[in-house]
Amino acid sequence: MKINRLPGFLFLLAASLLMSGCFSESGTPYQQPDTDTDPVASISFNSQTILPGYLTFSDSSAELQVTMGSQTLDLGIAAENRLIGFGGFNYDVVWRQSVMEDSRGIKGVRMGYYRVEQNSNEFSQPSFHFLARDEGGNIFLTETFDMKESEEEALPYRQPEPALFMPAEASVGDSWLAGPSMVPWFYDFGEGWVATLVDDQARAPVSGIENTVQIKFHKKNYAYYMYFKSGLGVVEWLNSWEEDPNGKIKPIDGYAMQVLSTPLPGSDFTGTGWSDNQNAAIGAFVSGYGYLLDAGLASYTNSDSVTFPANDSSYTYYWLKKSLPSDHDASDPWLSELYIPYQPDSLLQRFSDYSASGSIQPQMTVLLDGKTYQADPNQGEVNISWLYPYDRHNHNQLFLLSGTLVNASDATDERQFAFQVSSIFYPHTQSDNATGIIVHGLNTENSFNELETGQTFRIYYSGSFKDNSQNDIATRDRLYYGFSEDAITNELTDSWWCFSTLQNGLCNNVNRMFAINVDIDPARVYMQIASENSLGQEIYRSDVFSLPIIADSGEDAPGPKARILDAFPEYIRGSLSNGSFDLGTLNALASSAAPGHSIVQYSWSFDGQEGSSDNPPVGGHSFTANGEYEIVLKVTDSQGKTDVARRRVVVSDQGTFILRNVGNEYASGYIGIYDKDGDLEYYDYYRYYFLYSGESQEIKLQGNKNYGINYFQSGEVVERETRYLGKGAEELLELNMDAY
Repeated sequence: MKINRLPGFLFLLAASLLMSGCFSESGTPYQQPDTDTDPVASISFNSQTILPGYLTFSDSSAELQVTMGSQTLDLGIAAENRLIGFGGFNYDVVWRQSVMEDSRGIKGVRMGYYRVEQNSNEFSQPSFHFLARDEGGNIFLTETFDMKESEEEALPYRQPEPALFMPAEASVGDSWLAGPSMVPWFYDFGEGWVATLVDDQARAPVSGIENTVQIKFHKKNYAYYMYFKSGLGVVEWLNSWEEDPNGKIKPIDGYAMQVLSTPLPGSDFTGTGWSDNQNAAIGAFVSGYGYLLDAGLASYTNSDSVTFPANDSSYTYYWLKKSLPSDHDASDPWLSELYIPYQPDSLLQRFSDYSASGSIQPQMTVLLDGKTYQADPNQGEVNISWLYPYDRHNHNQLFLLSGTLVNASDATDERQFAFQVSSIFYPHTQSDNATGIIVHGLNTENSFNELETGQTFRIYYSGSFKDNSQNDIATRDRLYYGFSEDAITNELTDSWWCFSTLQNGLCNNVNRMFAINVDIDPARVYMQIASENSLGQEIYRSDVFSLPIIADSGEDAPGPKARILDAFPEYIRGSLSNGSFDLGTLNALASSAAPGHSIVQYSWSFDGQEGSSDNPPVGGHSFTANGEYEIVLKVTDSQGKTDVARRRVVVSDQGTFILRNVGNEYASGYIGIYDKDGDLEYYDYYRYYFLYSGESQEIKLQGNKNYGINYFQSGEVVERETRYLGKGAEELLELNMDAY
């Protein structure tokens, strides 16, 4: 069977890199952070939720090491590799790696991807990709950007949600869902790439390099093999192959660090995963919200018309149920229902480890091509890998599902799969394992950072509105403390603050806060927050968390560091929809104070001025008119010192093309721009330009359109291109008339 297909988007990539020349590789070299002021950077799981589900990156985040079978695979931190094109590829690719900070300040490995013609050292303009290892040991893509000739216009695309590349650990045969791949950095954050660890001691067939890690990236339409060597990264990539007479892989084309005159036999030929294979692996990214089903739960329907199934089993379950939308494409997999036993101390689970008991058992149901695929302890196989190492209940969870699903109507029809799920699991009834309170700013040990005695400290948290089974509103909270986890009985009567109240004084806001005066001898203090309803009845408590108190150092410490996290790239841009532009969730929880101190006030403003109001660290805002705005976050620490972070916001139905002359001489002529989807005979913009070297000219047009752009000189079109212009977006048009 011969496989010889080049993905169409590779041709698009090649076409975009035709121009050769010298391009700057400058960036922000990574500096060892000042632990007194620099925060651990975070990426929110979900741009629309305030719950504290974050990937966190610390000082070791550029150490890209994972365990692949028997090998510790190190992707390297500073290297340059040239992969030679063979077969149908007549150009090479070059990887340049260096340790940098991305635009959010996350320490990572910046990988520059270049195309270079064979027998030449003239590199194309690069694409850059930042990889970082989170505190759970998993490698994620944090942002990407394409380098322009004028570097200041190279704005990054920040990944707002997790883009997994490699998990912390995998065994041979394991699969996971990857959003990015590598050579040449294909992305798919809908269906995703099913990545399977094929061999941990493979010999790369084209280069002959031994002891590589072989991973197959595959999905419905495409597949390829990649070979990684510890310390070097990618050493070989097979784009297409065929089966040799001995049932092995016979390479056809791709890239390799060296090309042997006669390729060696590859691994066993096990299929392709291409579109002509009806049993191709399936993958999908799933997001949503679910519930915890307590053991012994009776079936009932809550006020939101969610009917909870009875659970007479011995386990509490995570339960996720998603209705199929009417516009769903049947060829895309849809996770319709999922039951996972609640085991908070287990980061790895398998359905086969649980025996069915009662009416509920571990179960996964997926709809695809009009068929129902399932797995439970008795059929198929499901492996669960929790990527988020924090305590797991009522949090925004991130986990991988992989294994085999079986057609409910045909047991011979099995499909390999890999899903990534991010979901908030809410409690629905009072129990020890279900809490309606989320405390912000805790580390993986459910603890705050150390605080010097004698200071004021604020505990910010989010509270649920309901006790669900009774549909009762939590209207008053109390803070209890003790000096061991088993003796949290003393009540702190310090200030409790709800950020908005009803006329009768009852709390009507999910965002709440306690301000306490810490004037005790050094110790670790354990705490819990309890919520009461309007009758003064306690309806639930938070998890136990702690605050370590240390002695006053007596030294003047550095001030705080303000930081705003949101779901947008370098600046926030958008347009009015139904009269407003919603920013989603703005998050200041990555702001930090010096060791021994804490932030005691967050102040947001949206008019460019430093505010003085006292606000929660998470929240949102909507703009109701077009214009340019500036978000300002001001934080104050327990010393009274402040810091400010700013974000630019552009709200407009128009976008802006920036025409810039990047040549050494002046450029003159006409530019014509037309709507590609409209009347091709009509130019939306046609004007003469005269630009000195480095000079720019702004062109504002209706956003969310594809435009054709023609450059004229002496009445002739000398260059054409097509660009998409988003609302509120800026697109750089680089003009270099030196070439004509």
